[in-house]
Amino acid sequence: MASVLYMEFPSREHHTVFEKIHRKVVEEGIWEMDEKRAVVQEHFHTDKEIIAYFDWSAAPLRKIIENEQRYCPTRDGFFERLRNTDYRDAKQIFSLQGFCSGTHMPVLLLGRDKGVQYKLIPGGLLTEPEINWKDKRPMMHHNVLGINLHIEPKCEALGRMKRRFHGEDPEEFRILHQIGGVMCYDGDFSKVKAAPGATSGRKWLETGFALASDVTSGKPGAVYLIYDFFPFIPSLEKCKHIDNDYEWGFLPKDEENEDQFSCAKIADSLDDLNGDYEFQWGKRYSYEVELVPAVQNPDGTLDRQLVEEPAEAATEKAPGLLEDTASAHTHTDSKTNSLLTPPPEGICRSSNLVRKTSSAHTRKGPSDWQ
Repeated sequence: MASVLYMEFPSREHHTVFEKIHRKVVEEGIWEMDEKRAVVQEHFHTDKEIIAYFDWSAAPLRKIIENEQRYCPTRDGFFERLRNTDYRDAKQIFSLQGFCSGTHMPVLLLGRDKGVQYKLIPGGLLTEPEINWKDKRPMMHHNVLGINLHIEPKCEALGRMKRRFHGEDPEEFRILHQIGGVMCYDGDFSKVKAAPGATSGRKWLETGFALASDVTSGKPGAVYLIYDFFPFIPSLEKCKHIDNDYEWGFLPKDEENEDQFSCAKIADSLDDLNGDYEFQWGKRYSYEVELVPAVQNPDGTLDRQLVEEPAEAATEKAPGLLEDTASAHTHTDSKTNSLLTPPPEGICRSSNLVRKTSSAHTRKGPSDWQ
């Protein structure tokens, strides 16, 4: 289609071509931006028309999020929404993300640990996984992650040139939904008389942890704290992996600093987090755990990607293990060859779709929806 000046832009002719392009993108599973742009350029040759297509394709998702952000829930309503979400439904997850990133949120006190009060700042992408693009199963929203609890990812900054395995169970993983960032109160919270005082002020400190619920079954279960190893660095204007083993995993008000951890269970369910709840700690993982995208199997169940390793790269046994368990844990997953099923109509999947929105610290990124 040649570029033509229309009285109305985009015109009806444009919309007809938009729909044709969108059908091809969905049917052929074209998710990479460069590939998608090449398809668009087969029909349009001006930046104005190309931008108009991407704006049109993102409009349904943008409308869902904008509508959700106008809603002002009660505290009970917020947690009820989480409990009622089917995390196997991509549209429900995108709608939930808009809901969690709304600007009108109630006081969301979680509970206490060693006398320190904690609260939740909903919304935002708090940490990001490593993506295996060869896995063709449809990825879920980036706020739903797979977490391999037995694997420590490689990190050149910390001298870990290979992945390390801890323990013996290759299937020790969870699918977690990142609900938001966690802050703690610097002082005696019992002296805070009114609820509004719990939402602001210099007394609240960032912890570096996110609150996440186990949604492996499709519904929220146990609740975890997971550490953000990729914080936004204002001086660099980008996110950067923490490259010092002594700078992560400590709760700010843990005076003894005894427990450094990247992931730990704190409650059996969201119902426990009533503000007066005393954290009930499960196992604390003292090493960085591997985060990967959550994907959906052809039968609708949730799974996680496997990190692709170069053929010549071997995994390391964790310090202290008596035998090398790499061979026991290195395997292929036949599910990675399953056919790609398209996302719901109007959903545009991209690594730039949602960025950090926590009021405490914002991960910067492109503001467009492409």
